[in-house]
Amino acid sequence: MQKAVFLGFGGVPITQSSTRLVIAPGFECWDLKKMTLPQFVIEIKSAIPPLNVNIMDAFYFGDSRFVPPMEPIYKRCSWGLLLPFPTDKHGNNNVEEVLFILNLFSPAFLNPHFSTSDMGMRDHSRDLPEYWHEPSYTQDQSSLFKTDRFVKFFHALEPACPLFSYDYHRIRGWREEKHALAMACALFKDLRHYISKDTLKIHREYLDIRIILEMLLTYEDEPAKGPNVLNRMMTFLKGIRKNSKYVYKYRNDYVHGKTFKYVKYMSTTSQTKGRTGKYYDHHFKVKDKAKKFLRYLLAACIQLFINKQADVFLKKLSNLQIIDRSAGDLYLKKGKRSPDKVLRRKLRTSANSLFRLMPG
Repeated sequence: MQKAVFLGFGGVPITQSSTRLVIAPGFECWDLKKMTLPQFVIEIKSAIPPLNVNIMDAFYFGDSRFVPPMEPIYKRCSWGLLLPFPTDKHGNNNVEEVLFILNLFSPAFLNPHFSTSDMGMRDHSRDLPEYWHEPSYTQDQSSLFKTDRFVKFFHALEPACPLFSYDYHRIRGWREEKHALAMACALFKDLRHYISKDTLKIHREYLDIRIILEMLLTYEDEPAKGPNVLNRMMTFLKGIRKNSKYVYKYRNDYVHGKTFKYVKYMSTTSQTKGRTGKYYDHHFKVKDKAKKFLRYLLAACIQLFINKQADVFLKKLSNLQIIDRSAGDLYLKKGKRSPDKVLRRKLRTSANSLFRLMPG
């Protein structure tokens, strides 16, 4: 029997005719404002039966040494998703793996207040900063997930779930490429901590985005990494060069300590006085576009890693080697190899089919 997990989210009350809306087999959206906690526990036990008789009501309502009181946590939530819970060959699973797919699909990060599995309810609100506890439009995303596009996206990336959470027993048997891909996924998850519009946090976010890009698209001993990252990104994406150059510029401003110097210049020079706000507005626009490109690229790299396992020839190559073969001399000017146009077309077709499923 397929395991399942429920994630409860905050945000404003959602508009939904039924309490439980079936999106597809194994996928449901629940309106939590239409249920009290006792009603929710009855419903969730029917959807996700407890693992055994030792999982008692205290594991759902709290007030035990394992679970804090769940009533105030539940009241903060407006909606939730019932989803399949992927397991590896050892039967291990992790809520972070499911949440990673949600956050790669969504333009804004989701943070659950609680999760429910066959082991009862678990509080996640303690891991959230205070501003996540209030109703927020960034969490009002139920409409994005009530579609067939999300179901297809979930199933497309589900085979790579072991990469989305840290597990020592898994990683000790991995090759180098899996390590890099898993680290890129871990850094992407941490971008959710940059939600506040702090002067320095936006530059640190640029720095992390740059690190993830180089982790996915460069070799360790490769010179001139910036241009090669852009050229390889263009194998999957179009129209990125203009915005990517700003990502590198703002990252360099931060690394070399020029951030405050530039803000001072914008706020005191007669020609630019009062334009500091516009300077940061531009930063946020570029940052949002950079995060969008990163979402798309990371999804494409994960999909490429999954798809090549079924190809006897490509399975022996790393993602980078496959991208370079498809690009050839067209972008990288490396050696005299001509681009493999058939492979490049195959990569772009596969990536575009995934991109069409992703909102925003």
